[in-house]
Amino acid sequence: MVYNGRERELLSDLFSRVSALGDITISDGYELSLRKEGKGSDGPGYSFVVKWKTHTSSSEKASQVPQGWCSDSLIQKLDENERSEFDQHCSVYTEKVWWKKDEKDDAELSEIRRSHPVGTIFPVKQSLMKSTRIRPVADMRAAKLASPMVSAVQPTVLAAGRLLRGTLRRGVQVRQYDLAS
Repeated sequence: MVYNGRERELLSDLFSRVSALGDITISDGYELSLRKEGKGSDGPGYSFVVKWKTHTSSSEKASQVPQGWCSDSLIQKLDENERSEFDQHCSVYTEKVWWKKDEKDDAELSEIRRSHPVGTIFPVKQSLMKSTRIRPVADMRAAKLASPMVSAVQPTVLAAGRLLRGTLRRGVQVRQYDLAS
């Protein structure tokens, strides 16, 4: 979506104000913030950052979840085109800072895996009918077990919009933007 100058200015001001609020508790054990990430093609870029405190899990399930297992053998089984597509997707995710690659040696990584809930990226082949034949997936089971439980039913975007409209004065206009575009 292309925003005109006024809309872009309004969104920039809104994001700046929300970012200035800092961390907001969204659920027991979880905090959310909107962080400015430098200058994008259409102005400053923002991203949501979620923080939470992990705990050690002593449940039976925890012992069954692999801690930071190695996916190298799965990646090596890919043919050249599949590996290229897989690497391309991983590069996009790391460029956008959705994922962070650890450049540590095996001994350091083993220690991190024992002491922190980490994820492992592995390839998943999809149907030939899909535009993406191979995609990277993160196994985050260990992190999930070490994270606070959350069970809250949230309103849909449509329901939240209706709720917002119900609180506004008559004649006030509400616009909904797709922030992913």
